[in-house]
Amino acid sequence: MWKKVLFLLGCIVFLSVHIETFESYSNVRIPSTLIILGLFLLVVITRISTQRTIYMPNKRLLLGYYFLFGSIVFPALLNNEGVFLEHPELFYSRALYPFVLLVVVYMLVRNLQFESFLRWAFVLNLVLAVLSFFWNVVQGNPGRPENVLVVSDRVAFLGIAVFNISSRKIDKLVVSVVTCLTLAVYLSLTSFIIFAVVIYLNVFYTNLTQGSTKVRFLILFGLILLVVFSISFVNSVANQVVVINGNGRLVDSINTILYRLHSVLNRSDASQMARSLMKDEGTRILMKKPLTGEFLYEIKCFGDSGSYIHNVLSYWAEFGLLAFALILGFVISAMWKNYRIFSLYQDSLAGGLLFSSLYMLLIFLFSRSYAHDLLWICLGATVSYSDKFTTDGKN
Repeated sequence: MWKKVLFLLGCIVFLSVHIETFESYSNVRIPSTLIILGLFLLVVITRISTQRTIYMPNKRLLLGYYFLFGSIVFPALLNNEGVFLEHPELFYSRALYPFVLLVVVYMLVRNLQFESFLRWAFVLNLVLAVLSFFWNVVQGNPGRPENVLVVSDRVAFLGIAVFNISSRKIDKLVVSVVTCLTLAVYLSLTSFIIFAVVIYLNVFYTNLTQGSTKVRFLILFGLILLVVFSISFVNSVANQVVVINGNGRLVDSINTILYRLHSVLNRSDASQMARSLMKDEGTRILMKKPLTGEFLYEIKCFGDSGSYIHNVLSYWAEFGLLAFALILGFVISAMWKNYRIFSLYQDSLAGGLLFSSLYMLLIFLFSRSYAHDLLWICLGATVSYSDKFTTDGKN
């Protein structure tokens, strides 16, 4: 019984962004974080009533989670200039909720067939992303769908994982093409570029270690051509707006991406300029409070809970240096352990989580912030799987 509830809980975690999207369309506001918390407590109570414990055999991992929890929660609670009292829901969603995600994903990896679960999550995310896109079109909204960045990252993350665990080449091709098309339609330039780069590195590494000499040479030659073409293309787009002739929404989407790329490269894009102001304010906080940061400083500075640094430094500015270092340490350690499992045992799920983590790391280095939950989902999956693989192997 409890595994069925756990499966439902996992689906809601991976589909939470779509729940919020359709709620916004229907003017119903029930935070998905609260739904997840309620189901999480139900799963925990059911598990404890039947097994008396949530088994975590690696005590060092448990201690690490406790230490990470303390390094984030207590500074956020104590160092927020009184903003916490006005916005307790943000304290839960950005300081406490990550640990709900870590435990939920740990239980998913430990108790379900995680490969099968990832496939289901990928398909459901694609279906709901397409429905959201067409709903947006039907409503006559010319802009991008709601929550475009979170949806794009979720689809890309799952697409990379499913690409690796798929055994047939045709399945890999279908997954990569469908994911690329979804990201292109959603006009998520950063997600599209980083997904394409990670998939190429994935294929390159796999063939470098397993393929023939001829295949390795062709892929390396293709990589050189890709770099040369990319440099030439970026220079062309930076100097002038590139426009593709034709009609239809796909052509319009491509032209919108090209115009956005031109604006970003010339720093004339409104979003880019706004992010520059947020970065300057976040840098000021880092210079003023390098050790502790200031949780939710963006509300006091801008009056907006979304005006934080849009890259990995947001963790430092919000939670302080210790939490920032621990988060990076957890991510790098988990990636290294999955790399070892992948390279030594050719384990496809470890490879999928490794390259999904690479996507997550790159997207957070350049574009995403502490308010996005992808880092915690990815970290929970990579840490939990390497821990399960190691402990099961020892047993």
